[in-house]
Parts: sequence; C-alpha cells; structure tokens
Amino acid sequence: MKRIRTYIITGAAVILSGVLVLEGIRYYRHFKERTSLATEALPPGFGMLAEIHQPSAVWQKITGRSDLWKSLRGIPPVNRLDELVCAMDSAFISQNGRIRELVSEGEIWLAFYPVEGSRIADLLFLAQLPQSADVSHIEGFIRKTLGDQSIVLQKKQGRDLIHLVNIPGADTLFSWMVKNHLFIGSFKSTLVVKAASQLDSGKAFDDDPAFSRAEATKGHNVDANIYLNHGSFDLWMGKLVDQRVRPVIAALDRLSRWTELDLIVKNDEILLNGYSVPDDTAGNLLNCFHQEPQAMEFQTVLPYNTGMLIAFGFEDFGQFLDDYRIYLQRHGILAGFNEDLTSFQNEYGYDAERQFYPFMGNELVLAYTGDQTIAPLVLVHSKEPLKAAGYIEQVSSPAESELNDAGDFMIRKVDFPGFLEGLFGPILSGFNSDYWVVLKNYLIFSGDPAQLNELIGTFYLQKTLSEEFNYQAFSDNISDRSNIYLYCNIRNTTDQWVGWMNEELKRLLTSQTETLRKFEGLGIQFSYTHGIFYTNMYLKYNPAYQETHPSEWTADLDAPVLGKPHLVRDHKTGKLKIIVFDEMNTMYLIDHTGQIKWKIPLMEAPVSDVHEVDYYKNRKTQYLFNTTKYIYLVDLNGSFVADYPIQLKSPATHGLALFDYDRTKEYRLVVAGADNKLYNYDIAGEPVSGWEKFQANGIVTETPEHLVSGQKDFILITDHNGHVTALNRRGEVRFRCDENFRKAANSRFYINKTNSKGIFLTTDVNGNLAYISESGNVETTAFGEFSPGHWFLYEDLGGDPSNDFIFIDADRIRVFDRMKKPVLEWQFPATVRFAPSIVEGQKGHTLLGVIAGESGRVYLFDGSGPLPSSRLMDGDTPFVTGSLNNDDQINLIICSGSRIYNYLTD
Repeated sequence: MKRIRTYIITGAAVILSGVLVLEGIRYYRHFKERTSLATEALPPGFGMLAEIHQPSAVWQKITGRSDLWKSLRGIPPVNRLDELVCAMDSAFISQNGRIRELVSEGEIWLAFYPVEGSRIADLLFLAQLPQSADVSHIEGFIRKTLGDQSIVLQKKQGRDLIHLVNIPGADTLFSWMVKNHLFIGSFKSTLVVKAASQLDSGKAFDDDPAFSRAEATKGHNVDANIYLNHGSFDLWMGKLVDQRVRPVIAALDRLSRWTELDLIVKNDEILLNGYSVPDDTAGNLLNCFHQEPQAMEFQTVLPYNTGMLIAFGFEDFGQFLDDYRIYLQRHGILAGFNEDLTSFQNEYGYDAERQFYPFMGNELVLAYTGDQTIAPLVLVHSKEPLKAAGYIEQVSSPAESELNDAGDFMIRKVDFPGFLEGLFGPILSGFNSDYWVVLKNYLIFSGDPAQLNELIGTFYLQKTLSEEFNYQAFSDNISDRSNIYLYCNIRNTTDQWVGWMNEELKRLLTSQTETLRKFEGLGIQFSYTHGIFYTNMYLKYNPAYQETHPSEWTADLDAPVLGKPHLVRDHKTGKLKIIVFDEMNTMYLIDHTGQIKWKIPLMEAPVSDVHEVDYYKNRKTQYLFNTTKYIYLVDLNGSFVADYPIQLKSPATHGLALFDYDRTKEYRLVVAGADNKLYNYDIAGEPVSGWEKFQANGIVTETPEHLVSGQKDFILITDHNGHVTALNRRGEVRFRCDENFRKAANSRFYINKTNSKGIFLTTDVNGNLAYISESGNVETTAFGEFSPGHWFLYEDLGGDPSNDFIFIDADRIRVFDRMKKPVLEWQFPATVRFAPSIVEGQKGHTLLGVIAGESGRVYLFDGSGPLPSSRLMDGDTPFVTGSLNNDDQINLIICSGSRIYNYLTD
C-alpha cells in the first residue's frame, strides 16, 4: 500500500512540478508560435504518452466543476494530490494574478516507461520553453514556490547540467534540465540523461511510421491527447493484476500497435475518441477485422443484469476466418487450432467447415450475467440457426431432466469437451460451455443449464439489456456499429474486477468500494475505417444510479423466512415497519430503510397475521399474534407487554381474529381450539364474561370474520368441511347455513353491494357465487367452472362505482362485472402459488397482485389486464404493500429464502 501511495504522490509531484515550472516561465514569456521538440526527446519504449493542453485550465476544469473529481477525493492518494495542487495554485495567485491568463497557452508531455522490478513505471516530464526563458528563471520560481531548501544540488552530465530538487511528498529527488529550450524532468535521473541523448541524436521518435499515422489523427480542441503503445501493456499493466488476468493483458499487446485518444473531461463523463493503428503485418488482432462495422442485436437477448461483455462483429465471417488463421500462424498457434477441428471430425464426426462456419452470422459475444463468478454466456449469431442447431444436435444429448426446465426450448449438452474453443480458437480459450439452446437467431452456450433457464425467463419477460433503463442511457454515447465492443457495468461488477488486481492494489480499491460504485459503466469500441480503427472509450460517472434489480433495498435474516411479511405502523414516526419470522422461530422488526431494529426468539412458529393494538390506550402501538399454544403481544422496542405471552386454553387451529366492534379499543381476541370450542379473550388475555363458548361440529381451520349488516354484528365461522355458522357478539348462533352448502376454502365473506339477493356473498366449493341471507339461506349463481381450490375476491378492479367478481383458478384469472359480463381473462405461464392481494397502486388506483410459478413472479393487474413493469419482482412468500415512508410511493415487500426485498411499484 505504501508503494502505491508513494507512486501516486511522486507521479503527482512530477506533474505538479512541471506545471509550476511552466507557469513560472509563462510569466516571462514573449508570446509567439513555435514547434515543439518534445517528441524528439522521447526515448523509445514508453507505454503511454499524454500531451496535455492548457494544463492549468484542464486541472481547474477537472477539480473545480467535476462531481466525478469530488467523489474521487475520498480516496486518500487522490486527496493528497488535490491538496498539493491547491497549495501550489494558491502560491501562483499570491505571486502574480496574470499567471493564470498566461498559462492558458501551454502544453506539457508526460511519458510512462515500463520498468523491471516492483515499480510500475518511470515518468518523464517534458515542456517546451520560450526563447526568453533560461535556467535562472526556473530556479528563481522554484525558490519562490518551494523555498530555498528545495534546490539541493547540481551535477554535470557531459555538456549538460542536471538539477536535483526536493519536492514535498516525494520519496526521491526530482531531476531536471533545460536543453534546447526544452524542459526535461523525472524522478529517474537516468531517464533524463536518455532524453537528452535522444534529443542530441536528431532522430525523432515520431519517425516510427505507425506512431506517425496515429499522431496524424489527433484532435486539437481537446483537453489532452493520449498515445498507447500496445506492445508494452504486459510490461507495466501486467503488474497491476494477479496471475489469472495476465493472459488478458498480454492479449492487449497483440490487439494493435498504437492507439491515439483525444481526451474530453465533462462533469460526469470522460470521453476518449481516436484511432487505433495496427502494424502492417498480421501480428495484431485488429487486422482480422478489415470489414464494415456491424450493428449487433445481442442486447435484445442478454438479460438486464449483464455485468460484462465483449462482442465481435463480422460483415463476412469467412473472410474473418481466413485473416484469423493468418494471425494464428503469425503467433505460432495455428497448428493447435487445426488439430482441434480435425479431432472434431475424426473422433466425433463433426465437420465445422461444412456444418458450422457456413451458417455463422455477424456476432460472437461473451457475457457475464448476474453472479459474476459463474461461467459466461457465449452467444453465436447464426444466419440459419435451426440448420446449425440440427448439426450440433447430432453430437449432443438432452440435459438432465431436472435441469431442462425451459418450456419450449430444449437445453442440450455437446457430447465432447472443448467445443467452443475448438471452433473459435484462442479468443474462447478456457470456455467450457457445453450446454446450449437456440433463442431467436442465436446459439447460446453456457457451462450451467440453470443459467440458460434464467436467460430464457428474462427474455420472455422482456427483461433484457435493451430494455434496461441504465444501459439505454449509457448506450446513447456508444455507436450502434462496431467490430469489437467491450462493456463493463463497473458498479455491479466492482467486486470481481477489484479481485483481479494484485494484492496491494486490491487492498486500496477494496477500501474504496463505495466510491468506485459511483462509476456506472465503461464502454470501448473499435470500428474499421480506411485502414485504421476508430476507437471510442466512454466512462460514465453516475452517483444517482438506479438499480435495475427491482429491489430498493434488501435485508438478510439468520434463517429462511417463515410465512409472509407484515406491515405495521411506527407510532413515533408514522412510517411503516416490517415484521417477519424465520424458520428458527425468531421475530424481526425491520424499519423503512431496511435496517433490522431488533430480533427476539419465540417458543413456536406464528400461525396468524400480525395485528396492531393500543394496549394502554395511549396512542402507542403494540403487535399481536398467536402461535399454536400462545398469544404474543410485543411493543415497538421488542419487549413483551404485561403478562404476555399468554397460554391458550386449547391449542389454536387457526390464526386469531382481532375485533374492535365500536372502535373504542375494547379489543376481542377470538380463536378456536383443538377442542372445537371458540374462545374469546380481552386484550389482557382474560376470557370475556358472558361469551357463549360456541362448539363447532368440526375443526375450525379458517380465521373467524366479522361483518356488520343492518347494525347487526355477524361473526362468521367456517369449519374444515366448509360449513358456515354466524354468531353474535356474545357467541350465540344467529344462523347456520344449509348443510349442503360448503364454502370454498380460499374465499372470504363480503357485504353484498351488487344486488339484494343476500346480505353476504362468497363462493362454494363448486365455484358458484353464493348469496347468504340474514337467516342463512343460500342462493347460488354460476360464473363458470372452477376447482374447489379457486380464489375469489369481490373488489372494484375496473375503477367504476361497482365491485367486480374476481376468480383465480390454477393458472387463469377471470373477472366479471356486476352484470356477469366478462371484462378480463388472462392466463399465467405457471400456477398461482399464494392468495391474491388487493394492492394500492400509485395515485390511489386499486390493483390486483398475483404470484405465479416456482420463481414467485409478481404480476400486477388493473381492470384492463397485467401492467407492464420496468421492475422484475419475485419471491417465494406472499407479499404486502404500503407506503413505507408515508409518502406517495407504494412499496411491495416480498421474501426469498432468508432475504427481504423492498420493491418500489411503478
């Protein structure tokens, strides 16, 4: 870590000292045009060269208005750099107010030279001086800004005089000299000597034809020009990564010869545009892409959570293959490629030249999705995917039945290893992606069939990269055509690419994860044009990034969630909190921000909903629920109230019902026991006097319901046979429905608001709508055929004044209006798992929420059908909805495993 900090500080000091010298010289400058000698003094072998225009103005642009820089200041080495520059800048202003105006015409050059050993690179600083400036001017300015102690010593090097300066924050002395009115400086004195010798030789570095072609493309109205020497990438960039990633860096050596990039810095973006120039031999990979850039469509297939990808585009794959073989021959690896193809044909009877390559389309894509630790997806675009698939099927077998759950899409497994690497050579080296499926015009390969299942699911739900709102905005700055395209969602892949760094750099970056995650994405493109490749790099800074994963936050429990989440009100803040229970019988309270406020152990698992009561009638809320043997009452701080928990007289057969008849907080807790008796307790847990302990004919499995009609109270009891009895407040029978009537288990009772056929309505086990009169008589009417397990709701879904009749059975929803006219029918892709819920949507609209399929996908409906949603919501429990922050936003809370998800509904 110390070496990294020292390296950054000393590198910054080089830049700063150069700017200082340049600013001081500008004070004495007689303005006139000149030609720079900087490139003539560059010793060969640098890895990167930056030509910075108007350095003081660029620095002010970066630090003065850039939100990006403000965020980076949180990183200690960057903060040190910022402090150094600010201190120097203050020194300039205090000495002469004209300096800022004069410095606006300057340029500086900074070259990075790879070195052996632990250091990453040596830096060489160059600046063209005016004819009127000499060494004494520089020394005088250094004394004024850094003090007399900064001038340490001088030494002769041939006919040249080298000066050594002590710069604050640097571990070594800074060496500099002036030669032919060119300022040359470095912390490596031998590099200064080499630059002077290079200048004496009269042979300019830019005599290199490839470099000259790259230099000729540079822009002029930009902040800086940056030159990359690909042949040195492995020497210096390779030191930044661990051994696993070194082959990738080494491959960059062979991508091109030179790349020139024009730098433009904006408030939240860094733009680098220029050209890459491959060598004249076949030694660079870009030489295989002398074809028109292609418009690619992989975004319409890849899932929304794609973290990294590289895409190759081919106008003519056959021509690419010919050039690619020349490239492989150039690097001595063609023989291995040909051996693989021969092996395919001899051992497996698969002829790639006849059965694969002729059907190849214009895209080859490698993509990491979701969990970046799993194998990548490989997408192969095909002109005739079914024909290509037919040939691969001959050497494939279906995936195991338990893994082949892709509906109409059969997932298969190639019967011989190394299939993709054999087809495409080193660019797919090490990808053991044996499972494959056909989707649209793509053959898609993966090492994990479950990943292919997930891909198909997100495709059907249109949760693809092309529909992901962050990527849509990001891709506006990326051309829709290219030969090679690299994309990285920096925010969502931070852990992975930080893990690729060497140990020292990894420690530094790991401590700055939050800052790094403010950088949204990086895109790099190479597009062929007139013998060279237009190169575009785009870095997006976005601290306001909205996660595409539909969860606004998540909270993790100690064990999987048991039952469903419950929303309760915090009487102190008015905001909602969440109560959940886990399989270890632990109760949790989670606040509106997703923080677990407390957790307490219980003796048993809860069997009821969580009810809110005011035990002390002082406007403070407590939370009531029951297990099989106990009733619990817990306060906001996680403490048991009064004498709770209270043991029941007989084990409960359902969740307790809470009644507050007159809304006076004289609560009644009604629960049936295993002895088929109905018990009634007050809030203190004492039996209510005067209550007739109703004896049911069978086990009461449903929570009693309380309805009021004609100023009369009805407590409706349903036993396990579906028989219905109505009681009054004292537990006396008001009526019993006919023995032939059996209520459906998944239907509630509702006050009839449609007609006068009965005071209540529900459905029977045959799916008929049942009207129940005050005397208990039942009249039925049929809306269709439904199973005994159907769900029924009586709610206004269409937005008109009357309620609708909503039936949900297996995988189908049917909605009828008050005249029995069908208004909605829709089929889910899988069976509905839990009871549907009425959801309060945005602006008070009523929605219906349904969970279907093993994945627990959440569907929201209004009167016209399922709502399109930009958020993919799923879980394996029922959900609840409400406004956590007590504002206009509606949250949906659902659980999966031991995790709680908070989704913001659209």
